[in-house]
Amino acid sequence: MDLSKSLRPLPQAGCLCRRSLQPQRVPQLRSCASLGFLTAACWPLAATHRLRRCSGLRPFGSGMALPAVPPLRDSAVLKQHGISLTAIEPLGARVRGLDLKGPEPSPEVRNFLEEEMARRGFLVFEDQGVLSGDEQVRASEFWGGREIHSTHGVHPQAPNRHIFRLSNDSAVGIVGVGPQWHNDGSFEVGVFSHVGYHIVRVPEHGGNTQFVHQGAAFDALPPEKQEYWSRLVSVNATSGVLHPVVHDHPISGRRSVYLHLGMTGGILEK
Repeated sequence: MDLSKSLRPLPQAGCLCRRSLQPQRVPQLRSCASLGFLTAACWPLAATHRLRRCSGLRPFGSGMALPAVPPLRDSAVLKQHGISLTAIEPLGARVRGLDLKGPEPSPEVRNFLEEEMARRGFLVFEDQGVLSGDEQVRASEFWGGREIHSTHGVHPQAPNRHIFRLSNDSAVGIVGVGPQWHNDGSFEVGVFSHVGYHIVRVPEHGGNTQFVHQGAAFDALPPEKQEYWSRLVSVNATSGVLHPVVHDHPISGRRSVYLHLGMTGGILEK
């Protein structure tokens, strides 16, 4: 999987991410002709420190029912350009009719799609074929500037120095990445505004990437937990950077959780 990210002055958050790791190499692979984008700091980085348990702060349970994600809006702008959006339940949406290797979308199209990323959590751009590293970076620049910061560095097989390549084969990409629920970029003061996932080859079994809507996750907390979590600040175990555990999404305005369970060295209460 090839990942690209963008930076903007304001931090954005839409989804938490975690990866189901496959310990053995999977020889049978199939192609995937889609590119997914998040308005989220959801880069799957390997954990270097364990979370220090803090009273009142626990990972979300697997059986937790999250509140509904906002429905898709109708867009005359997209229809004029032959672009369609279809909701993925319970979160996300599919984009059809937009060739990311073609001309850059108009500002109106880009802005509408970015707003839907923020509302729905992520977008999947279908029927893109296999993108080169340069093509993926170019598509990422539709929503921000190119940037690559990673605690892993750049793998020799990465198709572009701004691409973070991960794999279950160490000869192909970085292995053992992101099994905990996390936001990417928590080790940076200015976190990633967007991240793009291009799945070049997919294992037949295992290797799933899971997402949860951070705004819905906050809404699922009881009121006393919402008030308590809003007073908390996380300390990154790698860099010591501080981030609020709860913040307002700069596009949707929705109160959202911001956590990296693998790189949180401690939690402070304001």
